[in-house]
Amino acid sequence: MAGSLGVVLLIFARIMQGILLGGEYAGNIVYLYESSPRWKYIWGSFASCTGSLGIILASAISAFSYSIFNSIFLYEYGWRMAFLFSLPLGILIYIIRRNMPESPEFTFVAQVNPLIKVAKNHKKNLFVGLGIIYLHATSFYFVFMFLPVFLNQIRRFSESAALVNNTGFLILHLLLIPIFGLIVSCIGGFKSCKIISSLFLLFSLPIYYFLNYGNSHIVNWCLTLLSILTAVNAAVIPGLIAEMTPNSVRYTILALVFNIGFGVFGGLTPTVALLLINKDHATLAPGWYLTLVAFITLTSVSIANRKCKTGKNNEIGKIYVSR
Repeated sequence: MAGSLGVVLLIFARIMQGILLGGEYAGNIVYLYESSPRWKYIWGSFASCTGSLGIILASAISAFSYSIFNSIFLYEYGWRMAFLFSLPLGILIYIIRRNMPESPEFTFVAQVNPLIKVAKNHKKNLFVGLGIIYLHATSFYFVFMFLPVFLNQIRRFSESAALVNNTGFLILHLLLIPIFGLIVSCIGGFKSCKIISSLFLLFSLPIYYFLNYGNSHIVNWCLTLLSILTAVNAAVIPGLIAEMTPNSVRYTILALVFNIGFGVFGGLTPTVALLLINKDHATLAPGWYLTLVAFITLTSVSIANRKCKTGKNNEIGKIYVSR
């Protein structure tokens, strides 16, 4: 009875953590974007850096734990260590967050509930944003959540090796995000999103083919390329969605888009990919799935860009036409 209750409490705590973190992550994007007078895409990309940094720490702790402890100890007791390590960091972040001033662009409209305002006037913002974030969320979970499992369970790479490689590629992904943020600031969000969606559309299936049948060196090259592509996504998407959303509902729309995108689209990606593989042993099916997602995002950003250029952007929000 006590063991079952512990599992229920842990799941409940994890759900609450996800809800609270989802709101803070969107707020982080908005705050960084609105607080920067120039180079908004670079500052917006730092929000993606913070998310990746948290996963790097988790992956590094997992790799370290598997290298020094046996599986029995980890499954029975050792998994609790990660929660203890996170406690001081959580307290420090809470203190910092409580003392942060509002951004210069912030305006509070007390008489209108932002959820009602989104439902009435900004539905296209929401749906276009979901289409744009679809590839960002799916590709991230595909590369850093699904592929380590795929390499371990299907390609038979060792569990420790898969985790170590994942940590290394996450670090590469993290370091590249602000660099690509600078490039995106120069060429524009819409153009950058079209380019990266087109690259995923063209190369998702070939890369996944080599992940299936290549040796360890080819697999590492494929993972390097995917880490670069996902870093571009992480650099462009936060700033693009913030830019195409009016200030009065920016936080609300970003919270909905990012939480639905990562919670549903991204979170289901490993499950969908494994189900596709298990169905008739269709080992290349996940590559086709990522290609389809890239097509949906490319279509969404093209629609948003066309509405901006033709002036039919009443619900697309405050888009800077120069971009």
